[in-house]
Formats: sequence, structure tokens, C-alpha cells
Amino acid sequence: MRILYVRLSDNFLNNFSLQYKPEMADFERENKNVSMEPLQKPNYANMSKSAQLDMNTFKQTLNNIFQVIGELLSENQIIEIDLLEFGKLFANNRQVLYDPLNKLKP
Repeated sequence: MRILYVRLSDNFLNNFSLQYKPEMADFERENKNVSMEPLQKPNYANMSKSAQLDMNTFKQTLNNIFQVIGELLSENQIIEIDLLEFGKLFANNRQVLYDPLNKLKP
């Protein structure tokens, strides 16, 4: 069974002075259900149409959401961000850990 996995880009991590916890590299390397390739790029045209928004408005809204996530992860000592069916992001002193939902559920 393959699981949905969110990987924050190096650019995102650098912009907010974040880093992945070392355990993340072990998890990504050792878990056969995690596929790092091919990366899926968002289809903004379909997503904005589904949301019934102009594509530029949709892109800006999505960028704003990730801006807030980056700020939350970098400005708080300890934080957990629940992404619902996409899992959870945890940060402790700017070290980020991602737990996919499928890994969290028995």
C-alpha cells in the first residue's frame, strides 16, 4: 500500500529557517510505502475550477496558506499542525517532523 506523503521543499525550509528532524531521513529511506518520486505538481487550473475561483486568486490563497504554515512552524517553540487526511506537521525548535495519516492510524 502506498501512502500520501508531503515533503516540504528545501526552498520552503530555508525561507523559514527550518530543518527536518534527522529521524525524517531514516523514515523516508526505510519505509517502502513512501515514494519520493515522481513528485506531483499541483494542477492549478483544475484545482481553481473545482474551488470555483480565478486561478490567480487560488494560487495566491494557496501561497498565503503555506506562508502561514511556515510562520507557525518557525515562530513557535513546539507546534502541531493537523492537516486532516494529509497527516500532521510537528515542529520543535524549528525542527520539523511530518507524520502521514496512514502511518498514524492502525
